[in-house]
Amino acid sequence: MMYIALLRAVNVGGQHKIKMADLRRVLAAQGLQDPKTYIQSGNILFDSNDTEESLQKLVENTIEEHFGFPIDVILRNVAELDEMLDHCPYFRQDNESSSANLHVALLRQPPSLKATAQLGKYTSPYERFQILGRDIYLLLEQGMRNSKLAPQIHNLGTTATIRNWKTLTKLRTMAHETKE
Repeated sequence: MMYIALLRAVNVGGQHKIKMADLRRVLAAQGLQDPKTYIQSGNILFDSNDTEESLQKLVENTIEEHFGFPIDVILRNVAELDEMLDHCPYFRQDNESSSANLHVALLRQPPSLKATAQLGKYTSPYERFQILGRDIYLLLEQGMRNSKLAPQIHNLGTTATIRNWKTLTKLRTMAHETKE
């Protein structure tokens, strides 16, 4: 099965630097099949027959052992990525520009009702969200940098990482090209 591992907070602001070639090498040495990376922010595609939980621990432990710092990892398989992209409540296929300020927060577990209610306090006409399972779609019409909503994702009581729509669609393209 093909998985996408999304690393939280690598190569951001000079912190937790990992060269993607080194990451591919150490993950392949751990038995992950044909690891590929996309951009420097920690997006890895690979094949494995292991479970999501065991793979998450393997990738986190490998990074800490080889690079010397802990990194949280969120995993999705290709079917879950397809589902996420195909069921976006904000993006219309006929209007590509609508994706410019669209992001998805990928969570390890769905947020609690209490955490979701707290997050709702940060919405505005320019910042909205919708939760579908372990994914939170963020429409940030004034951008990520000016958002009051996006920084609150990390207060939901579960591990999360955020990716923009362009990155997620590129990962899907890479995954399907690899499968062919």
